[in-house]
Amino acid sequence: MRFELIGKTRAKLCKVEPYAKKMGQKDLIPGIKIRVMATVPNNVLEMFDPSLRTFLYEKTPSSVKVQKQLEGIEIVSDLPQLRQAGARLGALHWNDEMTGCVFSIDHGIGGPSNIKLRDSKVDSFKLVAKDGGTTQVFFTLYSTDVDRDSSGALNMLHQHEVEIELTAPQVAQQKSIPLDDKKDEEGEESGAAAKVDDNPFPIKGDKPGTTAASPLTPEQAFVATAGASSAPAPKVTTRRPSRLAVAK
Repeated sequence: MRFELIGKTRAKLCKVEPYAKKMGQKDLIPGIKIRVMATVPNNVLEMFDPSLRTFLYEKTPSSVKVQKQLEGIEIVSDLPQLRQAGARLGALHWNDEMTGCVFSIDHGIGGPSNIKLRDSKVDSFKLVAKDGGTTQVFFTLYSTDVDRDSSGALNMLHQHEVEIELTAPQVAQQKSIPLDDKKDEEGEESGAAAKVDDNPFPIKGDKPGTTAASPLTPEQAFVATAGASSAPAPKVTTRRPSRLAVAK
């Protein structure tokens, strides 16, 4: 899941309270815990599941659509009509979480005065579908990227409506490397394209600096062995002792 609120979004900080993150056995890192509620167009539901919006909403009948356009009511979604299932289900609790998020609050004149909480965790989602094409999204944010000044400023915003922005962490894309370009740890080419400069076990016909000859197949090895065994044995000649006696 990748839930984001890109651009300035009006939201309410329903609850702001201190938070401590446990590190190891005894260490505690101070932080902040914020319960946020934002009313946004219902296309946000597709960030949770691609089929969730069409399950809860449907298109408005043409007669009602024309009437709303004449009255000057802004149409915020192409599926504004809440289905009966969506009306009866009520609030949906979504069991998921994200880490490494960046949560920004437009505080004052903007820029340096904004409160930005990096490496934040977001969970405890609640979705409330509303008729007319909007959805209320509740979530809880945890962050230890605070100091005394920012923590005090956030506590002063308890139950206030502010403009926020939530950015999900960027997913690094791994670039694929062609097989021929891969190198081993020693910087030599790997794979079938590797060449042998000197064959430590040369085969007849090999020359230094060339690719090693292909090994014999079992059939070729059998023929070579059979040919060697059928070759005539070398002829051995013996000298017969002379019958002439040597006189002393």
